[in-house]
Amino acid sequence: DDMLADPSFPKDISFFKIDVEGFECEVLKGGGSFLKTVHPQFVKTEIWTGDSLIGCTRENYMDLYKQSGYEVYTSKSCSGGHGSPSDTDFYMCRQPGHQGMSVLQSKTEASSIAGTVGLNTKTELEACQLPEFGQWCQVRPSVGSPYQMAVFAGKDIVSDSICESGKWEISEVQSYGAVGNALDVGGNMGYFTFMLANAGWNVQTFEPLPTNIALFNATMCANPQFGSRVTLHEHALGSHADTCMSYSDDSNQGDGIVRCGADQQKPIPAGYSKRGDFPVKRLDDMLADP
Repeated sequence: DDMLADPSFPKDISFFKIDVEGFECEVLKGGGSFLKTVHPQFVKTEIWTGDSLIGCTRENYMDLYKQSGYEVYTSKSCSGGHGSPSDTDFYMCRQPGHQGMSVLQSKTEASSIAGTVGLNTKTELEACQLPEFGQWCQVRPSVGSPYQMAVFAGKDIVSDSICESGKWEISEVQSYGAVGNALDVGGNMGYFTFMLANAGWNVQTFEPLPTNIALFNATMCANPQFGSRVTLHEHALGSHADTCMSYSDDSNQGDGIVRCGADQQKPIPAGYSKRGDFPVKRLDDMLADP
C-alpha cells in the first residue's frame, strides 16, 4: 500500500513479468495491494512444477491472480488452454481475449522509436566498464534495432543463446500490448528489460545479484538511449523485509534460487554455487517509499 503513495513510481503499469525461480508466491504476498490497485493488464510468469514453489502451491499462486480478476492461460494471446500440471510458462490476463497490438501497429511504432538508435561503436563499448567475467554480444530483435548487451563469458545458457542467436526466449515484445510502463521482477542480466526499453517501454526492474547488476549497468552504459526508460532496484522482493541469499546452477549463472531465514544454512546442491547476499523488501512497501 505504501509504495502506491510514491509519486515517482508509475501507477499505470500494463505489463508485469515475474521470474524468480520459485519465489513468486513470496513476491505476491508482499504485493497484494499492487495486484488489486495497480492491476497490470498482462502478466508473464514462470510457475515451477510439483512442490517447488516457496510459501505456497501452484494452485495457491494462480488463485492470487484469479482473486484479483485475472484469467490464466498458457498462450500470450490470452486464449486457448489454461495449462496442465507440466506447464511452467503462464500468462495472466486481466480481460479475457486480450490481444495486444497488431503486428502492423507494433512494427510501425517500433520503427519510429528505433530510428534514432544506432549500433554501438567500438569506442562506446570500450568506454564502458565490462566486468572481467563478461563479454559483449548483440541482441537482434525481430522488430526494432539491434544493440549490444553485456553477458557472461563463461558457461551460461542465457548468455550462450544471446551470443549464438541474438535472443533468449523471445525476439519481440510488441505482442505484449501498446508501449507503456512495465515491471520486471527477477531481471537477471536484463534481457527482457532491454527488449522492452528498446521498443520504447519504461521499465522498473528488480534484480539483487551483484554479477547480474554489474552486467546490467554495463549494458546501460553502452546504450544511453535506455537511460531515461529504465530504473534498476538492486534488491529482491518478498513477503517481508529480510536479508537472503541466492544460488544457481553453474550452467545458468544469472538465475537465482532464493533462500531466507534458517534455509540459508542448508547445503547448496552439487553443481550449484552461491551468487550473493542481498536485501529483500515488500513491493507494497516499495510503492510507498518516498
